Amino acid sequence: MKRIALFFAAVFVLAVAAIIVGPSFVDWNVYRDDIARAIGDATGRKVAIGGDLDLAILPNPHLRAHDLRVANIEGAVEPDMLRVSELRLQLAVAPLLRGSLVFTLSLIHI
Repeated sequence: MKRIALFFAAVFVLAVAAIIVGPSFVDWNVYRDDIARAIGDATGRKVAIGGDLDLAILPNPHLRAHDLRVANIEGAVEPDMLRVSELRLQLAVAPLLRGSLVFTLSLIHI
């Protein structure tokens, strides 16, 4: 009985470690166009991500996108409504434990 409990504890620990460390081994740039398209579909604007994407769980869950552009309406003077060199989206952990999603958004303009 002890061996079974130890086995399941070890599997649980390995699964949690894989969830925490796993995203750092994924090349998120492969999904750059899909993510930009999904954001564009949600906003109704053309979105382009020209730089790198980074997603990490530790030390704080966050997503970073470099060279983000959101298109302006047709006929506008400026082609881009929004242009930032870096977007940071960070998830607050404490509210997540209470069942709430709280994000902090930081934009670094060009």
